[in-house]
Amino acid sequence: MKSLGKLAVGCAAVLALNGCVIGGTEGEPNLDLRVRGTVTTEKGEPIKGIRVIVSRDTCYTDGEGQYETALLNRPPCDFRTAYFNDVDGEANGGAFASDSVLLTSVERVMVKEGDGGRYAGEYEYTIDVKMKAAE
Repeated sequence: MKSLGKLAVGCAAVLALNGCVIGGTEGEPNLDLRVRGTVTTEKGEPIKGIRVIVSRDTCYTDGEGQYETALLNRPPCDFRTAYFNDVDGEANGGAFASDSVLLTSVERVMVKEGDGGRYAGEYEYTIDVKMKAAE
């Protein structure tokens, strides 16, 4: 009997986590998310070509070091970390160490209200990163 209880708890845990892994549960609202910002050297010089990954979206910084991602109609649990990677080595200002930022550590601004139902609105994060030189 005790093993059946443990099995039931284990199955419930897997099902609870599965909602975030495959894109939400039936009652979970979705939202639109934009992450934007500027990537610079420690001296404040913009870096072109830095790969930025947020959830399943990838973009690259432009010549001004700016980037923007748009993730639309996704469950909130899809958004955890923004990753910043130098993928071109010495080109575009030198080689830089990878960095990451937890979205929960950054202020989120609502730019569009939800519908009170399954759509929770549109939110925006601004994340400016100063990349350190690779060692």
